[in-house]
Amino acid sequence: MYRIYDKTEAIRSVQRYLTVAGNPDIFIMPSGVYDENTKLSVLDFQAKNNLTSTGIVDYETFTAIYKSYLKLTEAEILNKRFDSFIQFPIYPGKISDGMSHINRMMRNILNYYGITNRLNESNFYSEESTLAVKTLRQIYLLEDRRNIDEELYLRMTKDHESIGKFKTI
Repeated sequence: MYRIYDKTEAIRSVQRYLTVAGNPDIFIMPSGVYDENTKLSVLDFQAKNNLTSTGIVDYETFTAIYKSYLKLTEAEILNKRFDSFIQFPIYPGKISDGMSHINRMMRNILNYYGITNRLNESNFYSEESTLAVKTLRQIYLLEDRRNIDEELYLRMTKDHESIGKFKTI
């Protein structure tokens, strides 16, 4: 965490995280000064996340703000990275740019988990793709849907990158 003499930097960090994870209607300038807008944003965040609404950034609040910030930042980075050729959600029976990439990624993840599949590298969301999506949603404990959305894609991308790193060790 931060040392006592780093209080200004700690406040500045919280303010930066709240500009992403907090209420966009509350303007915050990452100044390092715990001003009224920062307090309002903290109170709003606490209320929306079932935390005790004190306006004070305790450990629990800081952790929740930071986790929310990371999640949103990762999703934003991912969207910038793949937004140009993949449009979500992707539904069964459709042809979609990037589907061959997704089918390849799903095949590699399922193979890693020891699940055999017949996924082809095509831009078509096939019956095999539907079965792979269903299996991955079960593995990731996600809502049972047949489409590929940003949440599933983000989980697959993280898993695929981790598997790649694990295999190279």
